[in-house]
Amino acid sequence: MKLPKSWMFLVLIFAQLSAFGQRERITNHDFSAGISGAISYRPGSAWNEFDFERNERHTNDSEAENNVSLWCRDNKVYAGKDHLGIGQYHGRGQSIIPCPEPGTQYTLRARARMASGLSGEEPGEVAILFYDANGINIHSEILQFSNTTYQEKNKSFIVPANTVWSTVWVRKKETVDFYTDWVSLKASTDDTPDAVSNFTVSEVGSTRVLLNWTPVANARAYKIERKAVSEGYSHWKTIFISLENGAASSFLDTRESGNKILQANTSYNYRISALSDYGISPTTQLTASTLARSSSPGNTTYYIDASTGNDNNSGTSSNSPWKSFINIDKLNLAPGDKVLLRKGERWEEPLHIHGSGASGNSIVIGSYGSGGQRPEINVGGLAHAAIQMFDVSYIKVEDLEISNYHPFFRELFKFGIHAGAWENSSVTDLEFDNLYINKVRGSAVRGGNLGSISGGELCAGIRVATDIRGTQPLGSTIYNVSITNSLLWEVEQHGIQLIGVDGITISNNKINKPGYISLLTNYVKNGTIDNNYFIKSGYYMTMADNAGLDIYRSDNLIIENNVIYRVYNDRSGQSINLDECDNNIVQYNFLRDSDSGSFVLNSAHDNIIRYNVSEGFNDEWVRNLGGVGTKIYNNTAFARSTNHALKGFFVRNDEAIGTQTPATNTQVYNNILVSESPLAENIDLIYEQASTTGSMFSHNVYFGNFTDEVVEDSNPFFDDPKMENPGSGTVNEVFYTYQAAGYKLKGDSPYNTSGMEIMDNGGFDFQGNNLPNPGMPSSGAFQQDLVLPIELMDFTAEAKGRTVLLKWLTSWEFNNYGFELQHSADGRDWQILSFIESKGDSDAVQGYTYTHSLPLAGGNFYRLKQIDFGSAEPVFSAIRTVYFEDELLNDIAVFPNPTGGQLNISSDNDDFFSCSLTDLSGKLVLVKDKVQNDCQFDLSALPEGIYILTLKNDNEFISKQISVIGQD
Repeated sequence: MKLPKSWMFLVLIFAQLSAFGQRERITNHDFSAGISGAISYRPGSAWNEFDFERNERHTNDSEAENNVSLWCRDNKVYAGKDHLGIGQYHGRGQSIIPCPEPGTQYTLRARARMASGLSGEEPGEVAILFYDANGINIHSEILQFSNTTYQEKNKSFIVPANTVWSTVWVRKKETVDFYTDWVSLKASTDDTPDAVSNFTVSEVGSTRVLLNWTPVANARAYKIERKAVSEGYSHWKTIFISLENGAASSFLDTRESGNKILQANTSYNYRISALSDYGISPTTQLTASTLARSSSPGNTTYYIDASTGNDNNSGTSSNSPWKSFINIDKLNLAPGDKVLLRKGERWEEPLHIHGSGASGNSIVIGSYGSGGQRPEINVGGLAHAAIQMFDVSYIKVEDLEISNYHPFFRELFKFGIHAGAWENSSVTDLEFDNLYINKVRGSAVRGGNLGSISGGELCAGIRVATDIRGTQPLGSTIYNVSITNSLLWEVEQHGIQLIGVDGITISNNKINKPGYISLLTNYVKNGTIDNNYFIKSGYYMTMADNAGLDIYRSDNLIIENNVIYRVYNDRSGQSINLDECDNNIVQYNFLRDSDSGSFVLNSAHDNIIRYNVSEGFNDEWVRNLGGVGTKIYNNTAFARSTNHALKGFFVRNDEAIGTQTPATNTQVYNNILVSESPLAENIDLIYEQASTTGSMFSHNVYFGNFTDEVVEDSNPFFDDPKMENPGSGTVNEVFYTYQAAGYKLKGDSPYNTSGMEIMDNGGFDFQGNNLPNPGMPSSGAFQQDLVLPIELMDFTAEAKGRTVLLKWLTSWEFNNYGFELQHSADGRDWQILSFIESKGDSDAVQGYTYTHSLPLAGGNFYRLKQIDFGSAEPVFSAIRTVYFEDELLNDIAVFPNPTGGQLNISSDNDDFFSCSLTDLSGKLVLVKDKVQNDCQFDLSALPEGIYILTLKNDNEFISKQISVIGQD
């Protein structure tokens, strides 16, 4: 029996994407001709189909029975029922779908409205555009909506004969909301198929059900719906629309639907309908019950071979392997278990992991056999995840290839690996190593009810998250996640998503061509992100705000030695974003080619950006929105002639997004900014929003043809920094190598020792060279290598009674003028003791001595300053310390000593003085200046050992030895 000829409503769910100006990567295509609005494309290899929401929402059972469909030819089908409440979603978006049948009559119909009066804005549009085999737009049908009440509009048309594919657009201007209730595309000829017969279940696991049926004449696709038996009638969810042009006869249900996954030992109702260009058949129903899982004994290895295996085998030896993953789905794995897939084999079903390992005895999912080809799990876009592991701990997944890709079938919740906490309060110790995740295609939208930029719940190569059912972690935590030595290629939206994790190691990975963001962290703390390559983030340009790294609400991370190359963007989003983050260190990274700058901070506290190299960026190099206590020093930034500046070229201190909290206490020192070409006369190299306070700029180099005087910098430099070859940085996308040596300073650079001395500077420059300690560092990210005229073998300071004997040895000397002996009472202020001339050029060991006859009571710090005959910069030795016990003045007390907690210094003297604490190497540990009457130091974080406390009043020094002990 066929259904009446009624309209078929297909609701397009869309988020706030930029249709006008949106850029999709399609090879050699330019589809802007003949279409209203500016639509631009970039070269590339992928098509972007707008996401169609799978979750149906009904107000009554009648709506639940309102069956509708859409079909397109060439095995590129989207056919399905999707119904949402009026006005729930608004925005602008793009949908590229396969084409309707050429030469056939269709009707495009939609119900929509604008949110407010136009006020000169262009109307919202629902359009279908047709293209030939060369990618040329050959025809367009457009419905326009402009008034504030809903209208239904339609157009009938014949699909052009040479059409190969088509796009459906819902688009609007940026400043006006455009609400679309539904969009439908329907053929004029009634070819509704009969009901599906022989609908059966042939295989059941704990989280999987295999459905079978007999193909139906005239069917172009099949729609499968599911609900738990315990749920009401209106809880039916569309779980799948088949893609096989009506020839499909089975479907393996392992899917999430409406934040629901198949549960063990549960009964479900299924129903199936056959679809055509015009209509949908009556439904056929059945009931299936999943199985309860048994328990593995532990310390057992399970072997799986897709070619020679049999699911009736024991599975516990390589000679008797299983064939599929169903037996693993029936097990709760135990500590010491291994699940090994044979190398070179391929599976088109998802692997679900149940059960946990233990500390020191993890469960391993890996490979066995000979050959170099990893086992491959390729679910072809038909499952939400190729590997799913919820509520499991102590799991290691290694040496696999994973794919979840279909060229046209796109939906929410698509992952290569999906792991985390579903119902458990915590998950711990998940390791992923040596994986190749080769394409994941999911939703091309973000924001609104479809998922947020920060939640990132839509799709990714690897996602590890708490509260998988929601958008934010609710009281649960994941501990210790490691992702290493893996390649993630063409994944959408994110390469890696980490949400609600305490303790991460993200190291030695390559993420190439992610659709949105290479790495997203949200509510993550403690760990490292190092030695990764993040290549071509935002490659598909399906969204704005693309980024290499989006570090969101994440604290205490070290982000170092990464390469972030080519971030495509229309709006905000830089190579590295720090959003509501505290106490992160970003250092030694090479950032090349970003459409929207290198760094952005928003409502972030006490972050450090140092010794990074940025080459090629637009807009501001650093956009600091409400950041507090941000330190930015010794970076090198190079803007090419093709780059542009909008509101500030170097640093922009502005208000936080949302809270309008101004940036405060920003410290910017020792950076080099070079512009390759002249800048506009009105360029403001440093932008300070009116409410910004506490900014400190000094010793930065600004080189280029500009008129800004940089009055914000207390000690600016404007000469050519004389770098080796600026602008020559390269990134090899095939072998994952890079070079940025062109940013080294030449020997005659005026900035080899021009920088401010910065304590706790990390100790190394961009290339890993030691930084002078103490001493003036070079400007920029590279410390100038100095050719030393001597080789200092040893330098010692030894108390001899109430004198100090200084001794040092050199293994060779050339062109050495001599040594300046320097002394300090606090390790900060130095005076010359004496000068010792060199004994002459020699390649033999030479020794020197000097006796300091009047050392101070308390601490005495010594260093050598080597001076060359030529123009080479002086070189300082390490610091040596000698302490002589001193009676403190009667009006100053120091207590307790020893201590592992707070050290108190109390004085009856009203004069100001300074307190400093130095270790025996001369390194300044703690200091407080302009102290009156008393001073306190918290020593609880210091390592055990001997330290020297120095009190200074004018030129008078008093010092005492302090013992720091561990706390119980």
